[in-house]
Amino acid sequence: MYSNYRQIFITSSLDKSHFNSRIVAICIQVPEGKINIPVLMLHGFPGSVREFYDAIKEIQKATENKNFVLELIIPSLPGFGYSDYSNKEGLGAAEMAFIYKNLMNRLGHEKYFMQGGDWGSLITANMATFFPDEIIGYHNNMGVALTDAAFSMMSIASLNPSSIMSCDVVNRLYPLKNTFEQLTRDSGYFHVHATKPDTLGISVSDSPTALMAWLFQQVSICTRKANYDDPEGGLHRYRPEQLLDNLMFYWMPNKGPTSFRIYSNTFNLRNYHLGYLNVTTTVPTVVVQASDEIFYMPPSMLKTKFSNLLAVDVLNDYGHFLAFEVPDVFASNFVSAVQRILAFNNQNMNVRQDKQDFRANKLSNIRQLVRERINSIRDKMSNYENNENPFMY
Repeated sequence: MYSNYRQIFITSSLDKSHFNSRIVAICIQVPEGKINIPVLMLHGFPGSVREFYDAIKEIQKATENKNFVLELIIPSLPGFGYSDYSNKEGLGAAEMAFIYKNLMNRLGHEKYFMQGGDWGSLITANMATFFPDEIIGYHNNMGVALTDAAFSMMSIASLNPSSIMSCDVVNRLYPLKNTFEQLTRDSGYFHVHATKPDTLGISVSDSPTALMAWLFQQVSICTRKANYDDPEGGLHRYRPEQLLDNLMFYWMPNKGPTSFRIYSNTFNLRNYHLGYLNVTTTVPTVVVQASDEIFYMPPSMLKTKFSNLLAVDVLNDYGHFLAFEVPDVFASNFVSAVQRILAFNNQNMNVRQDKQDFRANKLSNIRQLVRERINSIRDKMSNYENNENPFMY
């Protein structure tokens, strides 16, 4: 009568000789007749799987009266928590996309949803680019399109911002002077991680207080921009046990140094020249934007990456760590996004195919160039899809 509903936190070894995982599974019974939908949920820095802990129960509540249940698969990123890191250079967000595609397939899921924020949003966006046929839908709480078209649009629209976005959110991005001043002020950690991750890593590995100060400062500025001037850093928005639990996912397994390396292994010319950032994806996407998200992009810019952008849910409160700060708001929005994406897929599958066929006839040369670019990316990264590579599970 019933099937198991698994909620899985996964940490794993990246040793090429075997696959070690430590799984905490919470199984409940789900009545027959409900659709079981696998969901890959990825965290970022300075977060961990702890970000989603309180949201799990809220997601359960939000799906009680729905015709589906969500099987939540929540891994620690490689080099974070109790997940090992490769001893080979170059494990960035693009390579991790291949790792998690293979993880989902090895768990028996050929089709699945994705949810991501912070680094999780970049990795899942790459998965939507590389493997669109596997992804049912995509929910993102850090909506950015790192395309040349989006940044060109951002620059041109500074002359008349209301031409591309609603007047009530113009101040989230414009004037650009304010945005870039704030990013410059608060992104010092980013530059250190991207250029000297191991130097800093040695320091925070030597002192739990140093690690706490480094991580908590990032939590503070990413929660509210105004926290920069708050003597207490605005950390009162979280319970002490939340912050300390998250800290221990870095201190106990000494993952400060390896967690920093994702920056240097992603933001470099090697990755940029691969060209995948400018390749659009047809995966149905819903983005939620908190008022104090690190960076705001309007739908017109996001569509340069996500061609089937179904909705951008604009919130008038909250910050970057949405699931961590307000798990009930996060869960409600996420479940709503799943419903909207399922409805879109049911209603538009044939229409989408017709449109793709039409575009293939009208824009065959452009599509062929995109295919060649994607194939080139796949060729360059093909070693991440075989079991001999130490990045692979």
